[in-house]
Amino acid sequence: MNLKIISDQDLLEKTKTLVKNERELITEILQHLHEIQRRRLYSHLKLPSLFAYCTQVLKYSESQAQRRIVAMRMIIEIPEIEEKVSSGELSLSNVVQAKSFFNQEEKHSPMSPFEKIRVLDELKNRSSREGEKII
Repeated sequence: MNLKIISDQDLLEKTKTLVKNERELITEILQHLHEIQRRRLYSHLKLPSLFAYCTQVLKYSESQAQRRIVAMRMIIEIPEIEEKVSSGELSLSNVVQAKSFFNQEEKHSPMSPFEKIRVLDELKNRSSREGEKII
């Protein structure tokens, strides 16, 4: 596709549509990764973990793989956030930051699902840097 011949308005609209599709695809990928983990399909490929599958087979960088795996696990733990990830309200980076925060807090005292959702709601529509400050 030659983007140089597309009107400015069409280019802007097409880009918004692509980003929306990308967010929906990320959620679908997270669902697929969950099922791959549930079935332990990576072991059929003689790989030790889902992380190895993501980096070696899917060719994600280590940080990309880690973000996706953590987000996938958070969605399993707190299903209410799946739509927020899909819509772009919650970025994978902020979900990962929240999980790290939850892990630290749980060393001292358990957090209820309600408390976790409250923290995640604070991270909605925030940049990674804003998320760091909030957490």
